[in-house]
Amino acid sequence: MALDDIKYETSLCPVSHNGHTFTPMEYEEMASTLYKKLGHTDVIPEQYGCLRNIIDRYVDTDDGYQVLYELLEDEHPAMKQDPIQHPPTSTECQDDIQEYSARFTSYLVSEHLNGRMYRAHEQVVLFLKGLDNEFQQAIQYIETLMDCGEKMV
Repeated sequence: MALDDIKYETSLCPVSHNGHTFTPMEYEEMASTLYKKLGHTDVIPEQYGCLRNIIDRYVDTDDGYQVLYELLEDEHPAMKQDPIQHPPTSTECQDDIQEYSARFTSYLVSEHLNGRMYRAHEQVVLFLKGLDNEFQQAIQYIETLMDCGEKMV
């Protein structure tokens, strides 16, 4: 498979070659051959203990594609999954509303950069959800205003 085609949670085994679609048995044969090749110490010497540990992990399955996937996982940028970030809470900020607001803004920017957009209403709801009970009176007031505003539109 071409390096540009590699993606997170996608098998590195090609599905077909020159119009021939591989059967499960052919996959197993190719995976085993690749495992045997990667398993040779002339390909990956013993001095690379971390890599050898990955190879040894798949001795029972004999699947070279799984070994190759795990070897590439740390190096190939397409193999990285963006971690799921959770919005901050005011409790995490010791109920400092300015710090909470700054962290929440950073969270929204991060989400935007990762392609996850929030409408203004969703942003307000998330912001209010992260506030501690200390702010309950203000939360109720804002929610009332939002409910009235939605009905008026």
